[in-house]
Amino acid sequence: MALRDAKRPTDTTPVYHSPLMNIYHHGGVCTGNADLPEGCDYEDRSGWEDVIFKTLFTHTNMDHTLNLKGNRAVSNTAHLRFWRDLSRKKASRFPVSALVPMHTTVGAFLTGTVQ
Repeated sequence: MALRDAKRPTDTTPVYHSPLMNIYHHGGVCTGNADLPEGCDYEDRSGWEDVIFKTLFTHTNMDHTLNLKGNRAVSNTAHLRFWRDLSRKKASRFPVSALVPMHTTVGAFLTGTVQ
């Protein structure tokens, strides 16, 4: 999941789809080649971050990972192009206009009531 603002969320904060490859529409992660941590405690956080950010990013698991002009469905190629363009521009912030609403809140996501 992703958040629009860099501030502490509340239960009613809207959630957006994670703008990354290997993420399913419900927020689950295709772990592929990743080494999974043994636990899900706070101390395991860095291991889970590695699962997300050190993956090979092989494919999009849904058509709407990003909101890109002119693209109804975001292909692997379009997704990679988006990130390469951000890198080329040396963007310091993610363009929130590219986020796709998940139509749920932080509270619903954390309690597992996401549709």
